[in-house]
Amino acid sequence: MYNFIAKHIFAPSLDLIRGTNTIPKLRDLEQSQWWPRDKIIELQSQRLRYLIQYAYSDVPYYRNILDERSLHPDNIKTWKDLHLLPVLTKKLIKNNYENIVAKNFPIKKRVQISTSGSTGEPLVFYDTIEDHVSISFAASQRMLSGLGVEIGDPIVALSVRYQAEPYFSNLTQKIINNFRRKWIIYSRHTLKDEISYYANKIELVKPKLLLGCPSAIYQLARFIQREPKYKIRPKAITTDSEQLYDYQRKIFREVFDCEVYDCYDTEEQHIIAFQCTECSGYHIAAENTIVEVVDDNNRYVGEGQKGRILITNLNNFAMPFIRYDIGDVGVSTEKSCSCGRGLPLLASLEGRSTDVIVTKSRGKISGNFLFYPAYPTLANWGVEQYQIVQEDYERIVIKIVPGQEQSKDITEIRTFMAEAYKKILGEDMKIDIEIVDEIPVNAAGKRRFILSNVT
Repeated sequence: MYNFIAKHIFAPSLDLIRGTNTIPKLRDLEQSQWWPRDKIIELQSQRLRYLIQYAYSDVPYYRNILDERSLHPDNIKTWKDLHLLPVLTKKLIKNNYENIVAKNFPIKKRVQISTSGSTGEPLVFYDTIEDHVSISFAASQRMLSGLGVEIGDPIVALSVRYQAEPYFSNLTQKIINNFRRKWIIYSRHTLKDEISYYANKIELVKPKLLLGCPSAIYQLARFIQREPKYKIRPKAITTDSEQLYDYQRKIFREVFDCEVYDCYDTEEQHIIAFQCTECSGYHIAAENTIVEVVDDNNRYVGEGQKGRILITNLNNFAMPFIRYDIGDVGVSTEKSCSCGRGLPLLASLEGRSTDVIVTKSRGKISGNFLFYPAYPTLANWGVEQYQIVQEDYERIVIKIVPGQEQSKDITEIRTFMAEAYKKILGEDMKIDIEIVDEIPVNAAGKRRFILSNVT
């Protein structure tokens, strides 16, 4: 009953009060995801052509780009034509900020957004209220509805950082969250002594969905492993903001007795792609975004190949981002999902493009690969966390947080880690082991596995 009231009375009333269109947008997306892929791509192409024409008319940066390359907006018809345009980076945005802001877009209909800067490079930009509120909510709820979580179901979110909603006041946001039955716990609050308090609160709420960054949920899961009296049994878990590793997914399934689904979202685009119940890839929200997986020459890498991810937001007319390098790495695929959705897929996400260790003798080694030589053994020994920090080309520091029930002494752990990573990184890499009380989150509230000081 509450779900019906929330979706058909509260949500439309809220749309009317604040001048948004979340429910109509949600209905559109719930229908279009089942269209044949050709129909979805045609809708995407129509929106791309409109965006390019708009950018040429109203955004000096893009007018200059097209004129310099002797291009007309009509030359960009589908995503396959985007290679004619340069890649947009955070540096280019900062250097051309005023020229990327649309000149005639109403100030009252835009909102200023700040990214977390999880790689040390934060960004401030403009988005439209329509995109930031209506479309982002609709895209998120479409994903959740596919997992059996409807508007009004109780949700607990382990947020990556404390940040008030930019468009709404704190009071307004609290009212919205209360009607949605959404409770937010900030990840810094799940540390150390406070985690038992929040575990108890979550158990009392009985959330249908537990969502948040993997490292925060992982802390909660490890605590419950030690304190099995807590029974938290959501219908599903969704993760975002950080790379979800297989070992984390495995522990979440065991502790919470539910399936785990990953969501790829950013401040710049909101929901980019998401996993459905088939978990056969990431459905790209193609009605709202174009995702390109490209090589070092910024061209499509081809089926099954790994590359950098570029996104084009089809709804941000306040400050268009076209072929924006988001800083992530993914694997392309032309396959379809057995769930029946026509949305195109990403085969997998491989983490941040900066999450690599650079060696002299072995080249670049991704953080996704570096987890597995040591983690299963350390977990069995009761080690809580560890992090790899590259100081220079010849030295890394591995920081280890001992667990409360650790079964091996520090000397044995040091020897094991040094030997395990020498095999991967090469004999010319010096490996130092540091025992620390905790691995702090960064300014974005995230806990990164790889920290590199090497460019």
